[in-house]
Amino acid sequence: MLNSFRSNIGTNIKIISVPTMLICFLLILLLLPCNANADTPLRVISGTITYENGIAPEGGIWITMYAMGENGGVFSTEVLIREGDYATEYAIPIDFSYTNNSNRFIIKCEPQKASNYSAEIYGSLVDVSYEDATNIDFTTRWLTERTISGTITYKDGLAPAGGIKIKVSAIGEYDFETEVIMPEGCSKVAYKIPLDLYFLSSNTSFMIKCSPEDPTNYEGTEYGKLIDIYENNLSNINLTIAANI
Repeated sequence: MLNSFRSNIGTNIKIISVPTMLICFLLILLLLPCNANADTPLRVISGTITYENGIAPEGGIWITMYAMGENGGVFSTEVLIREGDYATEYAIPIDFSYTNNSNRFIIKCEPQKASNYSAEIYGSLVDVSYEDATNIDFTTRWLTERTISGTITYKDGLAPAGGIKIKVSAIGEYDFETEVIMPEGCSKVAYKIPLDLYFLSSNTSFMIKCSPEDPTNYEGTEYGKLIDIYENNLSNINLTIAANI
């Protein structure tokens, strides 16, 4: 009887322990991550965007930040450098469910007024396989190259021998100028003033005037109103000169 009792205990232990061990093993497998991102499907790429030219102008600077996976998946967020501020922070959430197994990303800073401010791409791929990426910082600057152009017309006939030398000025917070010569026998000449606005504040208004080199015989004029080149280049800013009688 004792042997029979021992035999029953051993059988029961074997019957109970095998499925229990199997269940424990399966639970362990379920708890183990199948890849680097399974435990945390979201990552964040963040940093600071700084405006190089000082403080943001009226209305601020809207910027779209992009994270583009090397195998696919594009994520974005919009931020604003507020008027009067010089920087802002951004954070791009990355959902690995939509990356086609991308763990590394190209990060791009793209101001929404692309003609006014510079875009920038981060110098290396940003890897978020195991943790968030911080301090991915950018700068944007005012695109400073602008031009003002137009035609100068001689109201009193044709330019004499040697032509008419004319200085054309853009007068504002900082002055810019160019010189042109109206050729002999002509009544018109085109001009273009290049402007570099990098060191200006948000004041981008200018008065345009032309001044003949020989004020004894010729007089120039000013354009009828202030012009603002904040948005883009300006053309057809036409002027006249006249004989000084």
